[in-house]
Amino acid sequence: MCYNFMKSVSFSKLEELELLHVPKLKDVWNPQHPFRSFSNLWNIKVSIPNLEQVTLESLLTLKKIWHHNLSLDSFSNLRILSVTYCPCLLNLIPPHSSFKFKNLKNIEVENCEALEYVFDPSGYNTNNEILQNPDTLQLENQAEPKNEQNESIRGCLSPFMPVSTRDCRGKEDKDQTNVKTPIEGEVHFHKEVSFPNLEELTLYGVPNLKKIWHDNLSLDSFSNLRILRVERCPCLLNLISHHSIFKNLKKIKVYMCDALENLVVNTPIEDGVHFHEEVSFPTLEEVKLLFLSKLKKIWDHNLSPHSFSNLRILKVGSCPCLLNVIPAHLMGSLNNLKEMIVMECEALEYVFDLQGYDDTNIEILPKLETLKLKKLLGLKSIVANNDSTRGCFSPLMPLSFHNLKCLSIKNCGKEDKDQGNADILIQDGVFFGEKVSFPNLEKLNLSGLSMLKMIWHPQQYEFSHKLQILRVCTCPRLVNLIPSHLLQRFQNLKEVVVRDCEVLNYVFDGEGILPKIEILKLEELPNLRLIFNNGDKNDNMRYLLSLSKFKVLEHIKELHIVNCGKSMDEEVPLFDGGVCNHEAFESRAPIFDKIMDALRDDNINSIGVVGIGGMGKTTIIKQVAHQAKQERLFTKQLYLDASWIRHSDIQEEIAKMFDWEFEDWFMDESERAVELKKRLKKKKTLIILDENCKEIHDLEEIGIPSCKDDDDDDVNECKIVLTSRSYGGLLSKDMMMGAQTCFAMETLSPDEALTLFKKTGAGGADSMEENITELIKECEGVPLAIVTIANALKDETMDVWKNALEHLKNCAAVDGKNKVVYSCVEWSYTHLKDDDVKSLLLLCGQLDYGDISIDHLLQYAIGLDFFGTIDSLDQARNRLLELVEILKASSWLIELDHRPDQDRHNFVRMHDVVYDVVKEIASKDPRPFVFKVDVVGLEEWSKSDESKRCAFLSLHCKVVPELPQQLVCPELQCFLLRNNNPSLNIPIPNTFFQGMKKLQVLDLSYMGFTTPPSSLDSLENLRTLLLDRCHKLEDIALIGKLTKLQVLSLVGSTIRKLPDEMEQLTNLRLLDLNDCEKLEVIPHNVLSILSRLECLRIRLSNAKLLPKDIQFENLTRYAISIDYRSGSGITNRLLKLNKVNIRLHLGDGIHKLLERSEELEFKELSGTNYVLQYPLGGESFVKLKHLKVSESPEIEYIIDSKDQRVLEHDAAFPLLESLVLSRMENLQEVWHGHPIPRGSFGNLKTLKVEYCRKLKYLFSFSTTRGLSQLENMTIKNCNAMEQIITYERELEDEYDEGGTNLELFPNLQTLKLQYLPKLINFIPGLETNARPEDSSFNHKVSFSKLEELELLYVPMLKDVWNPQRPFGSFSNVRILKVVGGLKRTCYNFMKSFFRYLGFALCLAYLG
Repeated sequence: MCYNFMKSVSFSKLEELELLHVPKLKDVWNPQHPFRSFSNLWNIKVSIPNLEQVTLESLLTLKKIWHHNLSLDSFSNLRILSVTYCPCLLNLIPPHSSFKFKNLKNIEVENCEALEYVFDPSGYNTNNEILQNPDTLQLENQAEPKNEQNESIRGCLSPFMPVSTRDCRGKEDKDQTNVKTPIEGEVHFHKEVSFPNLEELTLYGVPNLKKIWHDNLSLDSFSNLRILRVERCPCLLNLISHHSIFKNLKKIKVYMCDALENLVVNTPIEDGVHFHEEVSFPTLEEVKLLFLSKLKKIWDHNLSPHSFSNLRILKVGSCPCLLNVIPAHLMGSLNNLKEMIVMECEALEYVFDLQGYDDTNIEILPKLETLKLKKLLGLKSIVANNDSTRGCFSPLMPLSFHNLKCLSIKNCGKEDKDQGNADILIQDGVFFGEKVSFPNLEKLNLSGLSMLKMIWHPQQYEFSHKLQILRVCTCPRLVNLIPSHLLQRFQNLKEVVVRDCEVLNYVFDGEGILPKIEILKLEELPNLRLIFNNGDKNDNMRYLLSLSKFKVLEHIKELHIVNCGKSMDEEVPLFDGGVCNHEAFESRAPIFDKIMDALRDDNINSIGVVGIGGMGKTTIIKQVAHQAKQERLFTKQLYLDASWIRHSDIQEEIAKMFDWEFEDWFMDESERAVELKKRLKKKKTLIILDENCKEIHDLEEIGIPSCKDDDDDDVNECKIVLTSRSYGGLLSKDMMMGAQTCFAMETLSPDEALTLFKKTGAGGADSMEENITELIKECEGVPLAIVTIANALKDETMDVWKNALEHLKNCAAVDGKNKVVYSCVEWSYTHLKDDDVKSLLLLCGQLDYGDISIDHLLQYAIGLDFFGTIDSLDQARNRLLELVEILKASSWLIELDHRPDQDRHNFVRMHDVVYDVVKEIASKDPRPFVFKVDVVGLEEWSKSDESKRCAFLSLHCKVVPELPQQLVCPELQCFLLRNNNPSLNIPIPNTFFQGMKKLQVLDLSYMGFTTPPSSLDSLENLRTLLLDRCHKLEDIALIGKLTKLQVLSLVGSTIRKLPDEMEQLTNLRLLDLNDCEKLEVIPHNVLSILSRLECLRIRLSNAKLLPKDIQFENLTRYAISIDYRSGSGITNRLLKLNKVNIRLHLGDGIHKLLERSEELEFKELSGTNYVLQYPLGGESFVKLKHLKVSESPEIEYIIDSKDQRVLEHDAAFPLLESLVLSRMENLQEVWHGHPIPRGSFGNLKTLKVEYCRKLKYLFSFSTTRGLSQLENMTIKNCNAMEQIITYERELEDEYDEGGTNLELFPNLQTLKLQYLPKLINFIPGLETNARPEDSSFNHKVSFSKLEELELLYVPMLKDVWNPQRPFGSFSNVRILKVVGGLKRTCYNFMKSFFRYLGFALCLAYLG
């Protein structure tokens, strides 16, 4: 670009010129050399006398701005000069131009790396006034600014200094290996510098600055300075060297100056003093001191009494060496101080020092309004000259903070580890002594005071009657909040918040009226008995707040009572069963108690439970977890079986428990561990790692903080319980698993063993007593051995009993296994009567240890033909579940209680001891089951006799193996090749499967091939093929030759197309394509021709992929989802459709599946104004259990019943359990058209409706009569909702006014009505003359089982409880939340509520 102007250029009216991002600009004007290098911006002839602002940015070749012969008046009116990213610029204002910018006020220079001078007045008299009217001069990120006058003057600004200097680092001298900085002589302002009109000065990021001002600086040099900011100057030693030059200074902020020990120095630096004795700042209003690591004192002890007389704001933070904030001699001079904040000053022992004061009645800091103290861990007392044995605010003489309005004390003081008690703050547990007064205090906030027992001294009578807000949180020893003698003074109290005070029994101790209280929030108060305690023994302790006390809260607007109190008659069982299902044995109770004591001990964070397999470790720690939950010892608890789970899985489970998201999604395990550890330390969490912890060697590698480190001051709130079969695994410090205390599980006593044996139902006859005694003796008191042998002997003859006893006596020891448990399990296995049970047990023993999926077992069982003549998958599954129940009843398999309810019935687990024994038994079978975790030597093994007999082979690869070209196993029926490290690419030779002609089940999940080995097509007897999570899989065409295949699973694999060859799989009964996110092509006839298909799971990205003409005549189980992230559900017949146009995308086959579905979910449905048409056909949704519809703006009705045949049908949707409607913008009715048949929705248990902005009501009264099973109802954010239930007057004759209560919603347990601005009532009165607005709930309707009621912002509701309501209505309510105004006063609402409430208001035990 080139601008070619006339020789003499003048812009007489130009006021602003801005050049941005023009890196190739050659010249602005130079008619003689239009294309020369752009090094000089302004030509000699240029004159712009009215130009006020110049902005230059990204001019990469600019060296000079001004011509050296520039006219004196060329830029006489320039006021703002901004230069950014001009890396070649050498000079900003040269000597010839310094006196031409007499109106220049603001200069900003940033990222000009070559800049050597800002001002260069060389050649001029030093008395000349340069830049007569500067307001702002700012330098940022300058690599090499030099001395402004010449090299001989040792100072950065000699004689000129910018108002703001940021990140001016200088550069390294490579020859001398040191840094030449802008401040070679450690001084920023030279003695001859003068800025008499400068008002604001900022120094930011000047790393080598040691002194700002010359010691002999002129008295008037900075006489008008008002604001001084110094940030990130780590070498700065002092801030101010003379008091008289800053007579107008108002604000000082000093931030992150690590070496700074003094703010003002007039003598040699000593003792870390900030303000020296000669300093005086009569106009200073605000001081902020942050992150000053060496600061010890702020004020000199001889400071003039009037030095800081105008100071209003003092903020001090993160000054770890600070010993004193306001000394005694300044107490009488800071009379204008209004706000004071001190935080994170670890060495600070006192805030106010009154030592030496003899006044009988002291009024200090008379204008102080706000005092906030936070994280002062070394604080002994707020006031020195304090009686520390009586309270942290307990001066020896009367003391008044007359004008203080806000007082906040958080996390101050810490426990003395050496003495085991508090050496701080509240040594006697009292906060305010009797001699301190706060006559105008309005807000009091106390938090994190671990030793606080009482806030007010019993003789404190003069506390502020103006107190409006009281908040007390995390004070675990607090026993009294507001004593009776002060309750009458708090007549202006408006808000009370009490949270996490473990031992608090009462909120208000005594009787009194609180006429103005509007907000009462009580949370996490497990021992709360009464909100008001008047000492009346007749008070029913089952009520937190009785009707007689509620009158004192007549203006309450918000009442939150969450996790407060616990049922007085609730008994916590000691044991809940588990594998052994044993009762509370006497020998177990002491161990249980000791573990619980350790959990309550603040000094113990890591607990170990040790015992051989089968001793009941898992059972007892689950009971410990249950008891801890009952006592609310922790906010969160997590149980994990650590014997098989990976580090990353544990991290994910912990994060899921807290709903945490890692800041960086791509964090590796070690980075996540650091983040988890930091967070867990701050949370009261219990983590249980069960089952031997074989793979965990260092808890901190996972992110679980280990036991307390004496050198670590961080509070660790996280506790961990570990189990192991030996002490070595828990006490080894090298493994970093060192438990601070361990408890050994001892064997049962003979009497306890006998009780457990008989509890299983074995024995009973007197003739067997002798045999029972001997059997128990052989079991050596091991619970698992006793239960296993007892279950096996149930209903057996005497001969079998004798055989069992003989076996146990003669059983030989097995390497690495407990002899007793092994012999019992082995004998019990041999006496299983059903061969199918034995086969299933051996199969479970060969799968991965951990949770065993029933679906996975079914796939294996079908392939191995476990069920013989059984034809259908449903029958096979039923038989499998029958066998599983037999194994569970005999303690071979365990029910899972750590999984969600919907998953619990789909998984089982084997006890780890049983698992080991079963594997050992399987390996000795005539047709052995072989489990190998290392494939080294596999080729040699394939030549052995065992390989010729082997029926089941499981290979788990941890390293890249070298598989043989062919594995010869002629009898092999089931082969599992598992890649335990997904990052490994395990090559499988193409001929590998040729020696396995009888193979029926092949599991190649998690392998990394793109195409299966070609020898796969030789497996002509293969019935089950699993290729789950094969993350590189592309082509599976060769499976077309596997014509006997009945089960094909490709879950989570990467195939893009189903091959045409799948048409040949005419025997296929189960096809699982769930989570195949890349699947794009399904050939036209592939699915249609699979006529025997009974189970289909498929998740597609687009509805167009599903052929319209597809028919599913034999499907009994299906999970078909379109454009959903998850294709799973909780039923056997699931359809989830997103962004589907019913008219365009769904054929007859899918419509038939709709009618037969048990679970339907629609999102962004289009092509219709209703979701379902009733009746549609023969089945008409009779199996539908769950229906969810969301974000479908075209939908006006959920169900359309225009067809008159609806009257001929029985009840509609008889099995529907849940109905969820969300974000349906135009929804007008749930049921539209002909009246709904009687008894419809008779099984509905959960109803949730949200963000349906045009919906005015949910159901008609006639429909509601059938909702007898409804348990949970949530209605929120429905702007037009006026009534939940509407009454049809034409049906009035069916209602008997003279009858008893209407049984509407007899089983309703939870009712939540939230953000319904037009809601008038829940159900209107049914009388002829009843008006809708008369009462919110009809007085003849009873919610006898309602436990939780939530009313949030429903302003049109008048009243909830009609005075005529029958006794017992709402009698089971335990949780009540009311937020936002009701149309009548909240007092009337609550008063009527209490009149008919039969139990505690909010005994909010939220598990």
